[in-house]
Amino acid sequence: MKALSITTLLIFGFPFFATAALAEGKGWSGSVGLVVGAVSGEGQLDAYGGKKRIESLDAKPAQYNYDFLFPEFKVSYTFQNDITAYVDGSLLDGGKTGVSYTFNDGTMLSVSLPLFLGTSADVWQDPYLTGRDRKTTEARLKNAIGFSLENIGGLYAGIDYTYQDLSIKNDRAGESLNARLTPAEIKQLQRSNKSHRISASLPPFMLSSSLYLMGGASYTHTSAEGLANSFTAQSVELTLAYEKRHFEAFTHISGGVAKYRAVNPLFNTERRDELNTVAVGIAYGEPFNWKNSTLELTIASEHLSSNINFYDTRVELLTTSFNYHF
Repeated sequence: MKALSITTLLIFGFPFFATAALAEGKGWSGSVGLVVGAVSGEGQLDAYGGKKRIESLDAKPAQYNYDFLFPEFKVSYTFQNDITAYVDGSLLDGGKTGVSYTFNDGTMLSVSLPLFLGTSADVWQDPYLTGRDRKTTEARLKNAIGFSLENIGGLYAGIDYTYQDLSIKNDRAGESLNARLTPAEIKQLQRSNKSHRISASLPPFMLSSSLYLMGGASYTHTSAEGLANSFTAQSVELTLAYEKRHFEAFTHISGGVAKYRAVNPLFNTERRDELNTVAVGIAYGEPFNWKNSTLELTIASEHLSSNINFYDTRVELLTTSFNYHF
């Protein structure tokens, strides 16, 4: 996983249509594909493509750009008793494997685990180091589990719960400032955390035979080893989706607020973030008359505005993916 921020942006896709296609028929089904993308952003915290050296914690956020390419695959097998075992091999976020059961009314209950425990992202070992090159370390996924109810009552509403245990290897956040921070204050900046997230999506509202409006909300509770990095967050989202024969499109907007539970000792204030995201995407089935294939394009923009300027970030993402379905 190259950067934690682009994982957030890459969740956008075609959720309504994907849910509608789940567990169609018995036996094997799946897809293989390739995703190509480009990231442009600014901020002090991106350790994959960001600036190694900063001269001040008050410096203007650095700009960065990078590209990525990765394969993806999904394989599932549905038994005669409507139980489906599946593997989602999206290598960017570690993928997942799980089991689901589809009830007579179309409701799907799923339990999932990470496909690759230990999936890691680059983060700065000490993001607050100034005047010297910062070194990277790993944010590693130690444990995770997810539960979901999808297409509840056949109405495409859903509820999801996810637990994650994230460990920062050799975390030295704030140690470069030991001349002004006490050991207890440095400990407040530790980033290893355990997170609980619950989200709900409402049934789509049909504006026409091909146009749908969908909404949802989420709540996240994260407990970090350092209280200055522990927070609760709420968000709401709205998606407008269009489907016509081989063509699908969506526009998505979301907004959220994260409130931290302790004073950040570096900046002498409790951190508060506002996160806004806009995404648009299109998908076309059987391009160039290639059967059982889809071509997708997604453009997304994410902006985090904090009351502590050091944490301000902006990310723009462009991805193109091609998938073959079987």
